[in-house]
Amino acid sequence: MTWERCPWYVAGPLLGILIVGLRATVNKPLGALGGYIDLASQRFGFRTFLLLGFVLGGAASQPRAEHSPPRSRMEARRWAARSLRCCSGPAR
Repeated sequence: MTWERCPWYVAGPLLGILIVGLRATVNKPLGALGGYIDLASQRFGFRTFLLLGFVLGGAASQPRAEHSPPRSRMEARRWAARSLRCCSGPAR
């Protein structure tokens, strides 16, 4: 049995329905939007730290983004292998 990706025109609405359903069930803003609202009201909860993690993670990854992104799957695999090799310990 092989698994294939769900088409975007199916996955997009399903994700939208899921998020709206969660929002209706929990009755709170979710994710980064909830963190922004908490930050604006000067409450520091988990969502605020999630938002700060997004911002700081994006800022930390910016210097690495100067190199051109991989253009194909094979190039992406090579790029990931080179990245892991340079950051890992000694070869066994």
